[in-house]
Amino acid sequence: MPCAVDDPEAFDLLTEPLAATVLRRERGSEEVLLHDPGGSVRLSLREGTLLAGPVRLAYDVVGRRLLHRRLFALDRFAALMRAGRVPGSLRIPGPWRSQWPLLIRTIDAMALDPRPRPVAVALFGETRVKSEWTAESDRLRMQVRRLLIKARGLLRGRYLDIIR
Repeated sequence: MPCAVDDPEAFDLLTEPLAATVLRRERGSEEVLLHDPGGSVRLSLREGTLLAGPVRLAYDVVGRRLLHRRLFALDRFAALMRAGRVPGSLRIPGPWRSQWPLLIRTIDAMALDPRPRPVAVALFGETRVKSEWTAESDRLRMQVRRLLIKARGLLRGRYLDIIR
């Protein structure tokens, strides 16, 4: 809802020191992505705009299945408004975390033979590679290619960026 500039609950995207991307939909709703080096926060507006001055935000937290995610997102937004950044404790872990075991196995396989197909056999087994490597879908080949790129990056020191 639009509000006065001096309203203690006012949020004014135009004066906040945050980088933002606003997507205006045909139906008039907006999607706003507030950028922070530690992550970003997305606001989905049902009505109104953040591009016309200060507003008072109301939050819809609907359902229970994804309640924990929605509350976490509100915590991130509150921290961003309070401190101007998302603290480390509220950052979402990158996709690397779930890939660590497979990346470590990829590095081990590369030590024996760095070519894609032998790495694929070491990771997924001869049977799967034999049936999928030359199949119409290149899904397995592309998965192995991405793993090799990430593993080589880790070996060249990229792990330091992840740790930081």
